[in-house]
Amino acid sequence: MALIFYELLKPVSKSLALLALFFRLTFVAIASANVLNHFAPLLLMSGAEYLASFNPDQLRTLAVTFIRVHTIGFDIALVFFGFHCVMAGYLFFRSIFFPRILGALLALAGLCYLTNSFASFLSPAFVAHLLPYTLVLGVGEVLLPIWLVVVGVNVPRRKEQASAAVE
Repeated sequence: MALIFYELLKPVSKSLALLALFFRLTFVAIASANVLNHFAPLLLMSGAEYLASFNPDQLRTLAVTFIRVHTIGFDIALVFFGFHCVMAGYLFFRSIFFPRILGALLALAGLCYLTNSFASFLSPAFVAHLLPYTLVLGVGEVLLPIWLVVVGVNVPRRKEQASAAVE
């Protein structure tokens, strides 16, 4: 998906599309490594012999700690995804081959990701109150793939913008 967006948005601004690609790939790398934190609780609760030196309360505490570490890791990954969405939204907005509203809504979704992630770091108790609003404002992330599947890219206008970028 990251490479498709890069190729699609390169005519708008090659350097910004490349930066958006970097943020998207960084998000994927962090989120992928973070998945390991989901497996640790399974190992800790497996009842394996090598865990016999821990009492059940210690194992439960460790399992919950890994779940919490996963949450923090995902919030870190979402910072990179948020920056990707803001930049991609800006590029979609500046393109002449997509409706501007899709870009604006995607950029707004990126700002919501960033707000939610930073709120998680600064005030975890506040995030529960903030989440319903940031979820509603993230509608652009849902509308963009629907648009791409149902309507697609305005190919003649993309070619026009690509030829203007070459000149």
